[in-house]
Amino acid sequence: MKAHSIEEHHKAAHDFESRYQVMRQDYHGLSFTYGRKKIQDLLQDYLNQIPKAGHVLDIGCGTGEQLRLCNALGFVASGLEPAANMREIAQRNNPGMEILDGTCTRLPYANGSFDFVFALEVLRYLMYEDVLQSYKEMIRVARPGGVLFFTMVNRYALDGYYIYNGLRHVVASILRTKLPIQCHFTTPKEVRHDLQRLGIKEILHFGRMQGLLRLFYRTHDGVGSYVAKRLESMDDWISRQSWSVPFAGHLIIVARIPALSDRL
Repeated sequence: MKAHSIEEHHKAAHDFESRYQVMRQDYHGLSFTYGRKKIQDLLQDYLNQIPKAGHVLDIGCGTGEQLRLCNALGFVASGLEPAANMREIAQRNNPGMEILDGTCTRLPYANGSFDFVFALEVLRYLMYEDVLQSYKEMIRVARPGGVLFFTMVNRYALDGYYIYNGLRHVVASILRTKLPIQCHFTTPKEVRHDLQRLGIKEILHFGRMQGLLRLFYRTHDGVGSYVAKRLESMDDWISRQSWSVPFAGHLIIVARIPALSDRL
């Protein structure tokens, strides 16, 4: 399934580049750009908490949009991207930056290399066993006291994507057509349990872009943009409430690697 996802992202690289161009002009324009802007704002809040010139890893860096942000903030950033077209665009957008070919289940970096490790909309494409392996790899390459920041897909998001995705797989199986890209659904409780088993104690969950707002985008981008501009403050308020996290369109996890003193 990883190969399928990489292939599809390789084909869609220029579409992703176009979406980020839209995001810079008006992030309300697309469901993708609205959601990614909300994730990126939270990402920047946490990046601002690490020392300047800190070492940052963007796993599944895509076209390198977040690498540009890391560079602008003064960090020593590295990217990892398995889709060739994505990687080519990322290198063009970030000349001279280290952007390697590889996947999150086997990170090509030494133990304790980074102060901050993040993966936006990457682990969602993996089977559960590979998600667990990715957690282990992210923990391995992070320094003691370092931070992990990654997104997952809520099983109970109010946009109903869990049900929609299941129906797509059923139809594809009946018609014997190509299956949709793998999507791993989870809950904040399940993620916390898995990370705790790996020795992580400090874990925070955040929700961004409430599911009902995404449904307006699915009717038409123009409708979604119109509604998002008028309901954004309400969406932001709901997203700040802890009860809304399991139902949000984007589930974001922030975890801190134990310091050496905490392991004694």
